[in-house]
Amino acid sequence: MKAQRRHDLQQNSLGMEISKVVAFVRARATIILWCVLGAAAVALAVTWVVKNKKASAHLIQSQFVRLTQTPAGAEGRIDELQSLVDKNVQPYSALAAVEIGVDYSTTLAGQWAKLTQSERLEYRQKAAQWYEKVITDFASQDIAVAKAQVALARLAESFGEFDLAKNHYEQALKLNSLAGHSVLLVARQGLEMLPSLWAKPVSIWPDAPAADPTETTTAPATQDAPTQTGVE
Repeated sequence: MKAQRRHDLQQNSLGMEISKVVAFVRARATIILWCVLGAAAVALAVTWVVKNKKASAHLIQSQFVRLTQTPAGAEGRIDELQSLVDKNVQPYSALAAVEIGVDYSTTLAGQWAKLTQSERLEYRQKAAQWYEKVITDFASQDIAVAKAQVALARLAESFGEFDLAKNHYEQALKLNSLAGHSVLLVARQGLEMLPSLWAKPVSIWPDAPAADPTETTTAPATQDAPTQTGVE
């Protein structure tokens, strides 16, 4: 009898607890429903943001690859690269800044003999501005920084500034995180070739084209066109 009594009491207690829970849920059904819906909405929003971010990164990557395959100097190339820089999506924004510098450097190298002294300086300044932006604004992007340092070294070589070129090559080689990367091989080779370039006497400024009588010149034209200043 006592056992049956305890069993009945337990059953009654359980029934009362269930009734309380049901009453609680009924009284707050609207609030609970909104909480569930809110949690579901947050989960969906997070999922959408993650997927959208991945899709955006993929589009930026595709755009960057396409632009690197577009010839330097092509119409609209610099503007598109600039838009990638502004988006600040790494590593593509930093590499896009390098590519803008390469665009100006390639024009400088390709048209070296046709450019006047002031025009060469202008192209050099524009290229250097973007390489230096990479070094200062995207300092954590080692590959882009190394490429910018090598490109600055090649610019310095083209103007006979071999001490400056040496410094830039050495700065690139200090990026130990890139051990084995091809850009460090390029930097090392450039550094090793500097003594032979140093020994070759050059005249920095050839005569200006006859079509531009406003430019003044120094020594006769003896300098070869500069090496390509972009970095693979």
